Amino acid sequence: MTLKYQLELTSVLKNNVEACLKTKTSQPSYWYDIHGIKFPLNTSKDYLALIASKKSKLNKNIALELFLNNSLFNDVPGKQNEKIHLFAPMLEKLEKHTPDYFSLLAQIYFYAQLGNQAKVNFYLNQIYILDLHSNIFSPNILSIEQGKKVIENILATTKYLEKYLEESIKYEMLLLVTKRFFLKEYEEFAHFFDVERSLHSLREESRKITSGLIYPTIWFPLLLERTSLNEAVDYLEKALQLPIVKSQIQNFLWLFEYHYPRDEQLRADILKLVAELNDSHFFYQKDLFFRLMENISIKNHYSEVNQKYKRPIFVEKRAFYLSMLESNTAVSYAIYNLLFIGDYNLDYIHWLSD
Repeated sequence: MTLKYQLELTSVLKNNVEACLKTKTSQPSYWYDIHGIKFPLNTSKDYLALIASKKSKLNKNIALELFLNNSLFNDVPGKQNEKIHLFAPMLEKLEKHTPDYFSLLAQIYFYAQLGNQAKVNFYLNQIYILDLHSNIFSPNILSIEQGKKVIENILATTKYLEKYLEESIKYEMLLLVTKRFFLKEYEEFAHFFDVERSLHSLREESRKITSGLIYPTIWFPLLLERTSLNEAVDYLEKALQLPIVKSQIQNFLWLFEYHYPRDEQLRADILKLVAELNDSHFFYQKDLFFRLMENISIKNHYSEVNQKYKRPIFVEKRAFYLSMLESNTAVSYAIYNLLFIGDYNLDYIHWLSD
């Protein structure tokens, strides 16, 4: 499970589930403790056994496995044809991999080793616009030791790329993406990728066209974090005036969770994409739909074409996040959302065990 939601769930579950349990037992001081969650002694033994034995089913993540290999992410000596022979099988697999942080960073590194600047720039642009929220739906669950190996290899990779990338801003933007990824997945490691930049410098860089305005996925979250919603929205509106940004709104649709742009054509394009998300059978896309529906302006406009959404959507959200549980997908995130909408159910706890 992802660390961010695991930590939040620990607090939410203990506060709410234990409170419910205390109303059912006259001896709240006598508890079983399983995976950090406490149960009264009169809890069914069969139920406790189910909780203790529940295992997560992980899909194989080829890109993540590369970062668990200590030998790959160092400066590789040798002639170009030797490097091609070494990297070609991995690149072939990565090309077929669903783009995520690990697969994109690996491809940037391998193509840098091969001196293929065009491919490096292509995958840098891909990682710059990545919605890191999508990583929640990838089975990137690591032990402490595995986490250390991954960190070492990512540090080695970024250190190599610092020397390779001619423009320092490209390297800085890569670090900003990396830090956001670790804040989503493994918060305790995020400080390794801190970027020192004053607020004045941040504002200056975000206004540049070639490295600022064309990458709202980089600068909007930073401005939102360090300034105000109004200033961040003002930046986003300026970015959306650029044709290159307008033509790629499907790549950063998640930003509109925070702001519904004023441009009428953009609004029409966004509503069309929202409808496509609603029809999707992929968990990430459907979750993004519900996130966007939290923006009351989007919900109101979308409900004009889909009357179903004029009313509250509690039932639809609950059914969706329950389906995630049933498929064992992003379990902690699914339970977090169920709790968030007020669906406190003791039966959800057994999904949290490893």
